Amino acid sequence: MRLGARLGLPLVVVAALVACADLFDEASQCSSDADCARFSGAVCDVASRICVLGGVDAESEDAGSVPIDAEAAETAPNDRCNVSPKPTSTIGEGVDGGADGGARAEITANVTLGCDKDWTLDALLFVRSGATLTIEAGTTIRAKKGVGAGIVVSPGGRIVAEGAREAPIVITSDAPEPAAGDWRGVFLLGLAPPSGEGNYQNDPDLAWGGANPEDDSGVLSFVRIEYAEGGLAVAGAGRKTKIDYVQVRRTVQNCFMFQGGTVDVKHLVCQSPGDDQFEWYLGYEGRAQFLFGQKTAAPPVFGAHGLLVDDAKPVIYNATFCGDAVTPNGYGLLLRDDGTLDLNGAIVTGWFAGLDVTGSVPTPGNIRGSILSGNGTDPAYAESAAEMNTSSPAFDDDNGFDERAWFEAPLRGNAVVDPKLVDCFDAKSPKPWPQTPLATKPPAPPNDGFFDPDATYAGAFSGASDAWMTGAWVRFDDR
Repeated sequence: MRLGARLGLPLVVVAALVACADLFDEASQCSSDADCARFSGAVCDVASRICVLGGVDAESEDAGSVPIDAEAAETAPNDRCNVSPKPTSTIGEGVDGGADGGARAEITANVTLGCDKDWTLDALLFVRSGATLTIEAGTTIRAKKGVGAGIVVSPGGRIVAEGAREAPIVITSDAPEPAAGDWRGVFLLGLAPPSGEGNYQNDPDLAWGGANPEDDSGVLSFVRIEYAEGGLAVAGAGRKTKIDYVQVRRTVQNCFMFQGGTVDVKHLVCQSPGDDQFEWYLGYEGRAQFLFGQKTAAPPVFGAHGLLVDDAKPVIYNATFCGDAVTPNGYGLLLRDDGTLDLNGAIVTGWFAGLDVTGSVPTPGNIRGSILSGNGTDPAYAESAAEMNTSSPAFDDDNGFDERAWFEAPLRGNAVVDPKLVDCFDAKSPKPWPQTPLATKPPAPPNDGFFDPDATYAGAFSGASDAWMTGAWVRFDDR
């Protein structure tokens, strides 16, 4: 069943970037689909000679095509976003239950959600191969609590969610008192390597992976995801996928999970996850810059970390991971099981210990120009083969690998010094930048078209004037 049968109200295409006013003054708008190309997802209704949104399922009570609203198409997005009160449309209303008991909906043709409405997500919504879900800047989607709602971009599908600094796209809970776990989260599943791996979280609906490292699963920019079970899960997304300026907050699981794929990411913010802030896993090979994670006070969770790299090879510059010192065995940096870490210019503070390595890591990589300070133990626990208690942080669980020697090697330029951050832990107004410029200088990021080569400082922020984490797209509070 297509999306048209799942919507309580019909969709109106709102993504006309250039519209000719004279066109809509004429009785005849089109004679072929080419005349409607300026409108996202529109086709020509030859019988009536008007541009319409095609692909509406005949099972819908709103069956039939939806004419283009010329006035809306010519209205700037910000003008439409400011309508008050906004009408509400429901995505997935009244669909049959899926295998997990939750409602399901799917998109099989291009669909646009505009900011002139508030959207309620009432199902696990699949964007199928060949289809694109476009979400306009300033749009809010509220996922219904307790029905397994979420957004799944299937391999071959795309999401284009391009918000703006002051007009972000917000995907949140519809509950009056929202809390972590109210809905499932956002899953971006692509066709980049490796192939043949199991489904994400062993869920048969979440297959991913392929042989195309250039996979394009879409765009997420100036997006905030709140109160989900898992925040943003990215599996098999390729290099042509864009993820930049995204905040995930208040989750049961990780904020950001990257499994396989080659996607590059920038300007990511995590607040108060139930598990890891950032996790790279299962063959990922890509680049990341400007990461900030904050774990505010919460009931202690065993083994929740700042950065976890497991059988992956991320290259990371400029990161700040602020933890929660009461968390038992929560490490700022955890490398394990054939992972290779290339980390440059990180600040790690507030964790059970700054660093740990577990399992087999034949090619551990490098940590350069980074600061581990203010953790329960810095930079890492000294492990001993004589320790027989497997739950002790001193137990040798990495085949004799010496984390401290690895971190403290003089040529790497790392330090155990107080970075004197203004306030990394304030749940309402964090200021995770140094009071004065730091002496620790990491290597310059490569001038390769992705990294900012001028970010030659430790941490995600150069100082108080570094304004990338400002604007309506980020939100901090203690609830």
